[in-house]
Amino acid sequence: MKGKKLSEFIDSLYTNPEMEIEYLNKKYLISGYRTEDNEYVLQVDTIEANSEQVFYCKSSKIEICIESFEKSQMFDGKTIYQAEQNITVLYG
Repeated sequence: MKGKKLSEFIDSLYTNPEMEIEYLNKKYLISGYRTEDNEYVLQVDTIEANSEQVFYCKSSKIEICIESFEKSQMFDGKTIYQAEQNITVLYG
């Protein structure tokens, strides 16, 4: 991962992040926030003309969303750990 250590990237998911990353020329916006009912939402959307949501998790426990993110294969069938060498943090 370029622009941030992978461990720092994962740690930042616990603190209501807003990050922009690029993976193989495709840009993604990662957002984490608390809802009015104090549930944690972590979502990832592509940033392009026809953006799409590629990941969404809502839970009362942040850990559940982070674990789900870590297991998700949103990067061309790869997890964050398998794809990290081709990821650049652009913002956040």
